[in-house]
Amino acid sequence: LLNDGMVRVHLTSQWHDDAIRVETHNQVPLNTWTHLTVVYDGSHLAKGIRVYFNGEQQPHTAEIDSLFQGFGNEGALRLGTAGDAEDHFHGILDDVRLY
Repeated sequence: LLNDGMVRVHLTSQWHDDAIRVETHNQVPLNTWTHLTVVYDGSHLAKGIRVYFNGEQQPHTAEIDSLFQGFGNEGALRLGTAGDAEDHFHGILDDVRLY
């Protein structure tokens, strides 16, 4: 999710009570193709998330760091939104890969 140009990553079991949210200190470069990578080590900790722009690790701040349960999901994976219609990502995504 983009928040004023910063990348915000949410991993959620129960929003606010059981979740991780981190936000980069730097804005993602706009109006150019940017390779964005998010890595999570499964630790249930915000420090287990790493964000990269074009291969360069980005410093980030943990806004919520209280993921205790697993976060299996029967719904769709959402990229570029937390579900709010007015906050949807406007741009192009290409070559999305999940490992």
